Amino acid sequence: MGEQRSRVVVGVALAVGLALGAVACSSDGGSASDKGASATTAGTATTVARSGSSCFWSDPVTVDANNTQYPDSGAAYWYSGYTLPEGASLRVTGAYPHARYASFNAYGPDPETGVAGVPVDALADVAIAPDDGSTNPFEVGADRTASARDYTVRVVARDVPGAGADRVDNLLYGGGADQQLIYRVYVPDEGRDLLGDAGVPQVEVELADGTVLDGDEACAALDVTTTIDTEGLPSIDETAYRSLVALGDPATHPAFDPVEWHAFFNTRHALLSTFYAHTDQEAALADVDATKVGGFYSNADNAYVVAAVNRGLGPDPNGHNLLVLTGTAPSTPATQDGEATMADGDLRYWSLCQNESPVTTRVSGCLHDEQVPVDDEGRYTIVLGLPEDRPDNAVDDCGVAWLDWGPGDGVSRPEAGTLLLRNLLPSADFHQAIQRIEAPGDEAAVLGDHLPEGTYTTPDDFADRGCPAG
Repeated sequence: MGEQRSRVVVGVALAVGLALGAVACSSDGGSASDKGASATTAGTATTVARSGSSCFWSDPVTVDANNTQYPDSGAAYWYSGYTLPEGASLRVTGAYPHARYASFNAYGPDPETGVAGVPVDALADVAIAPDDGSTNPFEVGADRTASARDYTVRVVARDVPGAGADRVDNLLYGGGADQQLIYRVYVPDEGRDLLGDAGVPQVEVELADGTVLDGDEACAALDVTTTIDTEGLPSIDETAYRSLVALGDPATHPAFDPVEWHAFFNTRHALLSTFYAHTDQEAALADVDATKVGGFYSNADNAYVVAAVNRGLGPDPNGHNLLVLTGTAPSTPATQDGEATMADGDLRYWSLCQNESPVTTRVSGCLHDEQVPVDDEGRYTIVLGLPEDRPDNAVDDCGVAWLDWGPGDGVSRPEAGTLLLRNLLPSADFHQAIQRIEAPGDEAAVLGDHLPEGTYTTPDDFADRGCPAG
């Protein structure tokens, strides 16, 4: 491939990489020396009506309400953007939800572009000390049914302490005065609402002179907005996407059989590692920065691996193939049935989602850990395919979790898709989490049998496995 063609490909790749990072994972924004970049900006803003229970928070943002930016169907979040007056701080009070996980993530503007959503700091549920007389139900061994479950968090306009410096308990460092705050809740207990029956956290603002404001007065002083403005976030158009697909077999690139997983380090690397694999451009990956950097509105507690998939790779020439994934599930605490005690686990949560493409950033469907049956050795089988191709043994009773393939890449290839595997909050002694991957290419060595193996087969061949379908 000639030098001019190579520069164009790198530029197009950077555009897609920026889109991926703005979505969920990590971003370094690429290099100013890249030529031919065709990044565009999204043409709409995500407008979320203010919640009736608080002028500070948006209504819940979920897959059903806002299917964009590769969401996880196990999660919901509440957003607020505001400006802290000089010398002021927020006092956030709430109750720990009856759920698997909750957190506060603070974001600020990109110093170069001014685009909001750059990660600044985060507090996971287990890092939030309870008020006197209350219980933190997320601590291992805690009573998840405790009625006294209150906490208090402060948010300030200060930078996160440097390495080795002590943090102040229950203090979220928001950086500058212009801040965005996201409150997340994952997998509420069965029968609970999206907030785990805890309501939205309440917010007061303490001004520099000691005056405390709440309710509408606080929102006015903070100039609160609950509109998530995505117009400044880089995106990718269909032309750039098709150019990247054309680096390999246009029908199936960048998917392969067996499935190949790539860890997210930053946006540019995430994109290039996927689309350059097994092409004339693959050697260039050695010079691509693989520094881990958080992306726009990413959850600091999550880490990801991604795989391009395509059911056109299987033995059926018409694409009526199934993708069969097998692996060992990391242990996680069971909570969905309202278990009374918080158990330990390798991770707090994991999920697998089938998505479309960087052009649409829509999710087609997800499975989280408690929705995936495992055998006595902790092994699972997940099958993806078209609903009409689902064999009778691709059911929980046969030890199989089913995930609909979805509409494809949302552009022009119904056989294509993008798998995203999430790991949330690994325990300190679990060394096979995605968070432990330090270098590209180490995915299999680090995750071992926790990295899913995937290959394609026909519905008839899978049906022949019987029940159980191991």
